[in-house]
Amino acid sequence: MKARSIPVRVIAAFGVLAFQVLPSSPSLGAIQFPLTIIHAHLYVPMALAGQTKLHWWLVDTGSPWSLVNIEQAKQLVRLTPGISEQLTTVAGKDCKVLVNIRTFVDGYPVGQFDFFEASLNGMIAGNRFTGGRYGDSFEAGGVLGVNFLARYRALLNFRYQRLFFRAGTIQALAERAGFEREGYTYVPVQVTPLGRIEAIGSVGANSYSFLIDSGSPQTILQSTIEEGAWVFRWRSGNVYFALGQSARVSTGRLRGFKLGTQDVSGKTVQFATLPDLQTGFSHPLGGIIGEDFLWAYQAILDIGGGALYLKPAS
Repeated sequence: MKARSIPVRVIAAFGVLAFQVLPSSPSLGAIQFPLTIIHAHLYVPMALAGQTKLHWWLVDTGSPWSLVNIEQAKQLVRLTPGISEQLTTVAGKDCKVLVNIRTFVDGYPVGQFDFFEASLNGMIAGNRFTGGRYGDSFEAGGVLGVNFLARYRALLNFRYQRLFFRAGTIQALAERAGFEREGYTYVPVQVTPLGRIEAIGSVGANSYSFLIDSGSPQTILQSTIEEGAWVFRWRSGNVYFALGQSARVSTGRLRGFKLGTQDVSGKTVQFATLPDLQTGFSHPLGGIIGEDFLWAYQAILDIGGGALYLKPAS
């Protein structure tokens, strides 16, 4: 049977600055927000001080940084008293930052934060949530990256489509025991100094680091991983990364593929030559764990608690 060509697009922010998690979190209780799926991506409605309506913000654990749509930033600076911006240099380029701006997630005030300004217009295809046709686009408000999510000790629950912000120290052992009673497997994760969420996995006897990326609709593994371990493989088009980079992609499964102790060799994934990422990982980059994987394993990603819980969907 002839394989179809399926183009795949991966949205990821390639951070270049050093990342630092703030040592203290704001005084928030455990609050939760619904996550809305818009064309294979997770969004929350959010507004910044001075805005009269909510906008869709992408929840992207593959981006070290949080971004605000530059058009909205310009309007806020022009029309809202007290809103200010600063200029900083990133990779030799001048970038503007919206500074210390009050933030409201689904109408709930969550404190003040800094956002890089970036052009995000038309970043995703239209769908029934936005009233557009496939191929149309909408104006995203911004991107909630790892620096924002780590500050508020975020937990993403893919099973119930919820985003939690939690204050203080959670009883991690008791919480882990509860998830394991439900059939989940615990996989430790950490946020690297460069703002990447790292999980350790393996293929056979070889260990790799994997980027947990809720902004990528597809899981993409390095094409060089254990060539002899392919269960099956076929060409299926191209994968497109940020900054205009692309690569030929194959589809298949890997024998002996684990994330932590969870056997994930039954999951069909994409394979491509990945671009060089600044990660700070402790092992060679094995791939990007995307939304397809996280949905398939009903993932619970506890950024504040340093845990990823996986349970194959029945």
